[in-house]
Amino acid sequence: KSNNVKNGKSNNVKNDKSNNVKNDKSKLKSSVEAPDNTFRGMDPFGYLPAAWWNNNYDASKEIYTGTDKYDLSKFPKVVHTVWMANPLKPYVLASIDSIARFLPDLTYKLHILTPDGANHTVLEAVRLRIEDQIKPFLDLPEFDIQVILHDNVEKDFIGTPLDNIGFTQRHLGGHVNNLLSIINQGGDREGTPHGEHQTAMVHASDVFRVVLLYKEGGIYMDTDHFILSGFWPLVENMGSFLVCETRADNQPDGRCKLLNGFVGAFPPGHMFFKDALTRIATLAKEHAVNGIFPIRKIQKSDPKPIWWTAVGPNLMSVVKNKWIDEGKDVWVVTDGY
Repeated sequence: KSNNVKNGKSNNVKNDKSNNVKNDKSKLKSSVEAPDNTFRGMDPFGYLPAAWWNNNYDASKEIYTGTDKYDLSKFPKVVHTVWMANPLKPYVLASIDSIARFLPDLTYKLHILTPDGANHTVLEAVRLRIEDQIKPFLDLPEFDIQVILHDNVEKDFIGTPLDNIGFTQRHLGGHVNNLLSIINQGGDREGTPHGEHQTAMVHASDVFRVVLLYKEGGIYMDTDHFILSGFWPLVENMGSFLVCETRADNQPDGRCKLLNGFVGAFPPGHMFFKDALTRIATLAKEHAVNGIFPIRKIQKSDPKPIWWTAVGPNLMSVVKNKWIDEGKDVWVVTDGY
């Protein structure tokens, strides 16, 4: 298809564990050994197979292998992740480790969002601290990991629908008291759980990942995602794809209610992400206050605060449903894979 996304049968969504699957271990084996045992035996969320940490995990999975083959030159072999300028947590290092093991031929880009206007000394300190934490991976000859600092994300927004919007600039202030003051100007803090006071900082990474995928293409992963097997054959046979959060999110009409933060390989300049950025820009003009989406609901009857659908977890799902309604092609992979 023109948009490099595969149509998923009647509802434009693929949810099939039928005969179009096969086991292919040859494509999934990593030639890169784990750098050391630093992260072995550590299971941050308590659900990884024990054999995985002992290098005995069978990486073969049921993978869709249709007849169509895509021009893989259009899909950058890059994994993007976004992190704020604080030390990496153990689960982030475990996530990187999983990519080094199963996707060693992909370039891993760790994008660090730093406080706006940080001077050279601060930026250098952030870079050195991060590089010290990821040193075991930097020493792997077959694994390309890059640390990229962003001290002014508005520069990265040039050439996108967010150009001149400027609404994420304040998200990177770095001082919690100042951040809470800004949030208070845009929403009702009373009765709001303290965790939601950090919402504005999350906005920056939520928006930035869409910008990265639109401008550079590739794969996006949240920093708490783990790779349990190679998935590049999915790209070879399906092209670009999105991922449903859980089986429970599958709806009777075949649609997925909530997409996961993982985004499969997309070519740069894809219209799906342009539509997402256009939606963010439109809602920012309508609802953002001092560059921050309010943590409160616009109407008390609303199921979620405006940021949830503007830049939060529901953004991709809203755009996906819009594409389906317009008859456009989109692959959504469920946990059957």
